[in-house]
Amino acid sequence: MAITTRQVHSVSLVIIDREERGNSLDRKHAVELAHTITNCCIQDSTQIVVLRGSGNKFFSTGIDLVHLYREATTGSVYEYIVGEIGNLFTTILYCQKPFISLVNGYALGLGAEIALLSDIAIGLTTARIGIPALKWGLVPPLTPILSSISREYSQADAYYLFSSRVVSAEEAHKIGILYKLFRDDEEAYKWLVELAENITRLELHSIQTTLHQLRSKKRKIIDLGLYLLALSATNPNTISRIREFISKRDKRIEN
Repeated sequence: MAITTRQVHSVSLVIIDREERGNSLDRKHAVELAHTITNCCIQDSTQIVVLRGSGNKFFSTGIDLVHLYREATTGSVYEYIVGEIGNLFTTILYCQKPFISLVNGYALGLGAEIALLSDIAIGLTTARIGIPALKWGLVPPLTPILSSISREYSQADAYYLFSSRVVSAEEAHKIGILYKLFRDDEEAYKWLVELAENITRLELHSIQTTLHQLRSKKRKIIDLGLYLLALSATNPNTISRIREFISKRDKRIEN
């Protein structure tokens, strides 16, 4: 299995274990990830659900473009984004427990979107975040969220999208994308366990009502965002750009 779990006291760690593919998600693993998160969210022994990538280089590089554009038809690309990715986002937004992303490495494209979708995103100092979608003609589904979480720069969303920059952990923390940074897993897990212990003192209904309020804005824009992403992903110009990118990458690997 490429999606694994680990329990650290009352914290459920969900781990994307596809390091050889940058912890990216094809259709199969998007479904598996949603199913695993759902199971963790309903466990009585779990207070917090945390998503991270395996290894120390990648959180998630997002959509597995090689799989999607080498093997899939245009129709199935659309279905993957609206269906499997839509279901994954919905699973996160309807989790009965706080959902936290621990960004341990590169979070690109959909990987960055998942971090933004979380109730809290924290990171190791090795975190790197970027949304290079415009390079390939893709439309990021959750762009409006960037402006709502950026504390210091009201126009940070446009700048990072148009420049396609991949920012460091420190810069992501500075503008509010990452709430807190940690030197290593041990330090991060200690903080997560302490947060989970605090949550055990709260009333469950109050937690769930608060989560509903925190996520309501994201729910309103997610369907439209995914629809626009699906349309852009099936545009002939986008398909051509991505296939060109895949071809160049294959040649670099061969050499």
